[in-house]
Amino acid sequence: MRSHPRKSVRALVGDVLNNERSRWYFFVNDAIAVVIVISVGLLVLETVPSIGGAYAEFFYAAEFAVVALFAAEYLLRVWAAEHPLRYMRSFFGVVDIIAILPSLVAMLFPVLFPYQALGVLRILRVLRILRTLRLVRFVLPTRRRLQMARDLTTGQAILNIEIFFFAFLSVVVMAGSLMYAAEGSIQGSAFSSIPDGMWWAIVTMTTVGYGDLVPVTALGKIIAAITMMLGLVFLALLVAVMGRTVQRVLFGSSVDRARE
Repeated sequence: MRSHPRKSVRALVGDVLNNERSRWYFFVNDAIAVVIVISVGLLVLETVPSIGGAYAEFFYAAEFAVVALFAAEYLLRVWAAEHPLRYMRSFFGVVDIIAILPSLVAMLFPVLFPYQALGVLRILRVLRILRTLRLVRFVLPTRRRLQMARDLTTGQAILNIEIFFFAFLSVVVMAGSLMYAAEGSIQGSAFSSIPDGMWWAIVTMTTVGYGDLVPVTALGKIIAAITMMLGLVFLALLVAVMGRTVQRVLFGSSVDRARE
């Protein structure tokens, strides 16, 4: 009876991080996704003056732990990759390193980025929101998720709705963060935190337009214009996705299929 050769530690790490057939793949990647969501949530709360000021030490310690975890994960991915340079130049490799660079720079060079430099810190904080892009790895259709969708009557529709709401919430968080970075330092600005910016983004993208928060700088208006256009795109996508979903649930097939 032939015995299978034992995998090296490097191969085992590569399987855990990249191989869907590994028993640990989904556990590890789901845990990383949860940490990303928590870190982004902490970033949003940190920008609220009454919360960020009162719990500054907690936010710093939490950010230090998150950066250490993500740095270790990045190094493991580089080490376990069959072609390390190819991974480092790939979309996910670039996003992975960008997600930790702002915090690393602020922590390694505190003299250059003191807490008094609010303008610079605001930009560094907002750049951390790019961690949401890392979640793309966890919502993109994989072979296993597509198989699960095929096994369920409404599986594909649920997958489409999941991707839509992930994209919508990501744009809301990013637009709110960018508006906070652009307008937050303006005297008397209503965008005093990322939650304020997110409220504005939701109102803008849903075309409600209460007018309670309005950008006054040129950069803020550019961000607003892009957000408005994205709102129209998402409304069109929502109609298409929900229409297809209702059709599949009620009739069990699409119109095109029914015509055949």
